[in-house]
Amino acid sequence: MIMKRCRILFILCYLFVFLSTPVFGVSQFLELSVGTNGGTGFAKPFFSLSIAHSVFFDNADILGGFHYTLGQVDLTGQIRVWLVKKEAAALGFGILQHSGWFLGDGREHDFFGSVHGSFGSLARFNFSFEASYMYKYSVIKSIRSYVPFLSDKGAAFSLKLQKEFDSRLLLYGGVSSYEMFRYPLFLMPAYFAGLLYSHPDGLTARSQISVRYSDQLTLTAYVNYISISAGVGCKF
Repeated sequence: MIMKRCRILFILCYLFVFLSTPVFGVSQFLELSVGTNGGTGFAKPFFSLSIAHSVFFDNADILGGFHYTLGQVDLTGQIRVWLVKKEAAALGFGILQHSGWFLGDGREHDFFGSVHGSFGSLARFNFSFEASYMYKYSVIKSIRSYVPFLSDKGAAFSLKLQKEFDSRLLLYGGVSSYEMFRYPLFLMPAYFAGLLYSHPDGLTARSQISVRYSDQLTLTAYVNYISISAGVGCKF
């Protein structure tokens, strides 16, 4: 019941911010992306579609996203508050909630409490990090009659390095134990690299490749999947 109320609160907050943005006059970013992956482990090859919307205040960011692929639907919401926000350094905290429905098989819900920051300028190199406490709540339909739910607690992290070229091209890369619509347990990091092009009129184009490992800190580590995605966006 508490988790259901948290999800409802996230949705209501996001809808309030979305409907009130014309009043506050804040900046926004909307991106539509498609992707595909090749699975080498339990992950099956798939084609996906996602939409992400961000709202930027002076000292806070709010993000909402929807993801669809064959047999699965995901919703993610995140709020970040900046305690320090300067050109060369920023530090803050945030909360994140993700819900994924495996159509016909079950569902999972993830809750994050995090500390995040960044150092350096994009003109040179910018380094950003996020360290999080993670709680995962899962319901599996086939065993629900005798195991109502499964829960896991753990840590999560994200490290990212990026550099801007000619104020239009942004090259970035890093490693993270989670992705926007995927929140596995800690031993499944994803290595990613991408390129973002920003037009002066506010239009953007992005491409990214990600490689996720399973059980990387053990002797049985293997590549779980390789994902390639591309997206177009608009700043307004």
